[in-house]
Amino acid sequence: GITTITTHYIDGALVESHGREVMDIIKPASGKVIARVTLGDEEDTRRAIAAAKRAFVTFGRTTKEERAGYLRQLHEAVSARIDDLTAAMVEEYGGVVQFARPIVQSGANAFLAAERGVQELPWTRSWGKTTVTLEPVGVAGLITAWNANALFICLKLASAVGAGCTVVI
Repeated sequence: GITTITTHYIDGALVESHGREVMDIIKPASGKVIARVTLGDEEDTRRAIAAAKRAFVTFGRTTKEERAGYLRQLHEAVSARIDDLTAAMVEEYGGVVQFARPIVQSGANAFLAAERGVQELPWTRSWGKTTVTLEPVGVAGLITAWNANALFICLKLASAVGAGCTVVI
């Protein structure tokens, strides 16, 4: 049957969409509908932003070591699903595994690169009587093109987590 998705991941749980617009996901190789997704609306967006703001209160105060640990966990989680994510990309894009798998692997590796960056980046710089401290700014809205793949989401998410920001994707 056709997969139907009617929920969004907000505040640590899958919640029913307030939005009612449904989009068909079409497999390019066959032109057939393979899934239907309920799109979020303004209310879903408001709920997600409010949850991210609440989470930022504590996440924004995490140490670079804590954020590096989260990035490592994200790398492990994505790496454990390389086959599933590759299959999904092949299904969605009509591409081949030889093309999709390296892209998915690059997405997983983005978390390791961000982890290294968090450890190596000078978070405070001083010269003369001036000191600049890098701090998280708050909730980041991560937007990708309609035809973007998991790599783009991973790159943006890794950067935001590394910086100590919560996100709405």
